[in-house]
Amino acid sequence: MSEQHPLASPDSWVVLRDPKELKAGAKKRILRSVQDSASNISMGLDVADGLMALLVENWQLPRPLPLPSVSPDSLDLMEIEDYDKLAELIRPAQQLLFPGNPDPTDAKDQAAQEADPASPTAPTVAS
Repeated sequence: MSEQHPLASPDSWVVLRDPKELKAGAKKRILRSVQDSASNISMGLDVADGLMALLVENWQLPRPLPLPSVSPDSLDLMEIEDYDKLAELIRPAQQLLFPGNPDPTDAKDQAAQEADPASPTAPTVAS
């Protein structure tokens, strides 16, 4: 079920499709949209933009822009604060589609990596 969410700019909002409705083909389209797989930052941005194009069903922004499913360049023309808020809103969908990526800011993920003998992260030593 779709849900409307406020964005950062006054009177701005976005309607997002329920990510649980996505199928395997959606994940494949997102992965095919990655243009620079050598750079983690570029790859992350490409995945986020691809997911936004799939999830955004409608929006109202300070200035009219086509939906990203029609014109992906619309995402580049958004106000930074609105884009950042949209990126925050799609984060649960990213975790649903790509669950194997640990969050380095999450203490549980870090503890699990440190406890894993195959992890390249060395255990911390208390002094």
